[in-house]
Amino acid sequence: MRTISTDDKNDLYLTPSNSVAVSSDIQAIMDTCEYTVQTVMGELILQGDVGIPNFQLIWNGNPNIPQAENAIREAIMLVNGVTGATELSAFVENNVLKYNATIQTIYGEAQLGL
Repeated sequence: MRTISTDDKNDLYLTPSNSVAVSSDIQAIMDTCEYTVQTVMGELILQGDVGIPNFQLIWNGNPNIPQAENAIREAIMLVNGVTGATELSAFVENNVLKYNATIQTIYGEAQLGL
């Protein structure tokens, strides 16, 4: 698996040889999981049912952390190459939903979190 890499600000960047940075294998899966979780449901014009229902679950009244964790797990499990999502926990810090997870992939295990 391969995907375009982004920096800490979610911007594309160039390699020293002026090519667009690309990640592969387990790093590509981790990057794709992060992109998937950051996608708000309804944000994609042609795939309105893809993404996390942020406003419905998280920011409508008190955040519903168990439902947010379930939505994150479901989104991660849709990523090609992911075989499991274990030890997933979500929490709100400074009005930002954050999460940590251990992801099982076809390339091995990795930690994911924002």
